[in-house]
Amino acid sequence: MVLGVIQSPPPHIVTSKPPNHYNLLLQHLNECKDMSQLKQIHALSLRSTFPNQPTTLFLYSRILHFSSLHDLNYAYRVFDQIDNRNSFMWNILIRACAQSQSAHRKQAHAHLLKLGFQSDIYINNSLIHFYASCGSLESAKNVFDKMPQRSLVSWNAMIDAFVLFGEFETALQFFVQFQQQFFEPDGLDSMGYKPDYSQAPMVDDLNTSKRDTLRLHSERLAIALGLLNLKPGMPIRIFKNLRVCDDCHKVTGLISEIFNVEIIVRDRVRFHHFKDGSCSCMDYW
Repeated sequence: MVLGVIQSPPPHIVTSKPPNHYNLLLQHLNECKDMSQLKQIHALSLRSTFPNQPTTLFLYSRILHFSSLHDLNYAYRVFDQIDNRNSFMWNILIRACAQSQSAHRKQAHAHLLKLGFQSDIYINNSLIHFYASCGSLESAKNVFDKMPQRSLVSWNAMIDAFVLFGEFETALQFFVQFQQQFFEPDGLDSMGYKPDYSQAPMVDDLNTSKRDTLRLHSERLAIALGLLNLKPGMPIRIFKNLRVCDDCHKVTGLISEIFNVEIIVRDRVRFHHFKDGSCSCMDYW
């Protein structure tokens, strides 16, 4: 249907000029509502040739963005068909992987290194946020350490990652180091920089009223499934959309000590990294 509309000019318009397929494709892409329409537009774009290469890349960027929101596997296939990938396209894919907690994040990072993007500051900033969102603080820190140069966004992303994992002392140390290396203390306020410490333990928990509603303890079932199916020594990663209750928090700590396994739980508020019976939040969350 999309193909027919694009190839046929509107009946009420009489013109001697051929239709601008690129503009029509872009118009239908803006009105696209599902993957079925997107695939038709994508198929037609592969058959069309546009003399202006930047406009072609822009069209593919829009297709990649839409598909990453609805079908990540299809977004991978679209991405593989793009010859001249830029940092903007990589950031689209990285953000999509982070939002979906994709299990292929390390493969994507390795592909970035292979293509020579290890020095791109914008992609590295996205990777820091990407790994932190996926529950791997160590990988986020590794990206930060290997960056040839860092911006304000780089430091802010790394500090936020430490706060998210409950590493509040390390976050403060990084903030002090950031001040000493780059800016005068009074210069930070003028730049509008303010790290997010809203999840620090001294902040009152505004969600304790919902604690009694969490009775299913679904994370315990997930931990049991992980212990049964994963190889010994492999970390167990759990994502849930509700806040961890007090009872499950204590039980998870005991399991990590008894079975000598790392358990990383991402709840609605933050990450909990259990190891040797202790949690990164120090039992304050």
